[in-house]
Amino acid sequence: MLRGRRTRRSLASVALLGGLLLTAGCTSDATKDPDPTTTTAPARTPTPTSTPTPTSQAVDVTIKPERPSAMDGPPTADNAAAVAEYFLHLYPYVYATADLAEWDALADPSCVFCGSVDDHVATQASAAHKGSGGAVTVADVSAAEVSPSAFYLVNVVMDQAAGLELDSAGTVVDRAPAAQFKLAIALEWKAGWSVREVDVTPVS
Repeated sequence: MLRGRRTRRSLASVALLGGLLLTAGCTSDATKDPDPTTTTAPARTPTPTSTPTPTSQAVDVTIKPERPSAMDGPPTADNAAAVAEYFLHLYPYVYATADLAEWDALADPSCVFCGSVDDHVATQASAAHKGSGGAVTVADVSAAEVSPSAFYLVNVVMDQAAGLELDSAGTVVDRAPAAQFKLAIALEWKAGWSVREVDVTPVS
């Protein structure tokens, strides 16, 4: 927990860098070569904004991302990729609204990254602060089945727009520049999807 510290809007601020991607029950599965059946979604070009100022973005991050049908299964690489994208679009939404219901429903209790976001949002909300901007654009995503109908690894290249942290008077108390990240997201299917772990690497 980051008590007494201002939160950063960048994903790197709560990344688990250099650690094992999968923990507990799925660690052994993660060490195996992925199943040859790998699904790769086509690359998408990030949509440019007219100005880097977060408040002028076309995307309103206070609007809850649409829940994809992939959340209801079946467990496939394609659906794992869609769920991972949904999870990432929830990231700026929870900072802007402090609404963690969908985030927590998807996050496994063992997910360090997920829990860190919970802590940061709670710290921000307790100070009557809120996030602005930081919209996410997925530039590329690919998914592999690690353990049949159970564990999936999704690799993402993601662009995040510049973001601000505002106090109750609307004064900027913190800011983060636009940045690109590579993420590895471990997902488990067990009568529903859960995010087991996230590893984040900033792209220099």
